[in-house]
Amino acid sequence: MNNKINKNILFITLFLLPIIIFWSFYLWKVYAPNKIWNDTLTEKKSEEFRSIWSYSINEFKKKINKDYILIDLRTSWEIKDWYIEWVDLQIDYYNNNFKSKIEKLDKTKKYLIYCRSWSRSWNALYLMKNLWFKNVHDLIWWISAWERVGEKVVK
Repeated sequence: MNNKINKNILFITLFLLPIIIFWSFYLWKVYAPNKIWNDTLTEKKSEEFRSIWSYSINEFKKKINKDYILIDLRTSWEIKDWYIEWVDLQIDYYNNNFKSKIEKLDKTKKYLIYCRSWSRSWNALYLMKNLWFKNVHDLIWWISAWERVGEKVVK
């Protein structure tokens, strides 16, 4: 009996353990660098994308009423509190038909978009670029910053 246990331990040690170690090393070698590389690329591309397609408050303000259509992506209850007075469209980002409303817009026109905390405008901007909109930009520091710097809003 003792001899049989020793053979099993020897079998595991000599045969299965190297396979387990090799397989673990292989998985680590294949997936770990790709995860790190992809995250780095995503962050880099994200930053490049943001700097190209996002406007500062001053740039955003200069573009309003210059052949740009201003879109507020906030919900109707958020807009009740306050909004930029030159808003042309209000498309609720959380509405079920948000994407279909965006798809109906003229892709050759110029758009400025904003939301309350930048995540919706970032996602909408990314969507619009993937739908081949030629000229769309978001407000880099979102609508809260607009009011904080003293820009005009309607309450």
